[in-house]
Amino acid sequence: TGEQGIRELVEKSTELLKDVRYLEEKELVQKFLRELGTNTGMVTYGQKQVLEALELGAVETLLISEEVDVYQVTVNCQQCDYSRVDRVKAKDMADYEERVQKENCPECGSSKLTLEESADFVEELAEKAKDTGASIEIISTDTEEGMILFKSFGGIVALLRYPLTNY
Repeated sequence: TGEQGIRELVEKSTELLKDVRYLEEKELVQKFLRELGTNTGMVTYGQKQVLEALELGAVETLLISEEVDVYQVTVNCQQCDYSRVDRVKAKDMADYEERVQKENCPECGSSKLTLEESADFVEELAEKAKDTGASIEIISTDTEEGMILFKSFGGIVALLRYPLTNY
């Protein structure tokens, strides 16, 4: 009975901790939505905007949905100096690679475009957040707020240290 009681206690504790984590996540997403709704300039969202805010050191807290699965891909032309960086969802990667192989360089017209690098975009964001002292929160999609973050805002948002102009 003593061992069974300990097991039950551990199971209940695990559920309680999970509930506490969901509450923390809900509060973070609600704070983002509140700031966005009052137009304070203290939040930003979208891959490009959040990356730029991180590079400026403006991000206090980075919120990333657990469902975000994006790669950052570098495309180069072997004929000229053309290069670009695209962000592609993991599930679309095979189609993307096929499209690039059929594509001509927009600068020189060559058909020699190649995929040079592919990196996990979330890892890049996390590295930049670490470098600038921003905290990182992974948000579950098990709550309504988590689903809103993922479906409505692409799963990548930031609470800022200071307002940014032009965002």
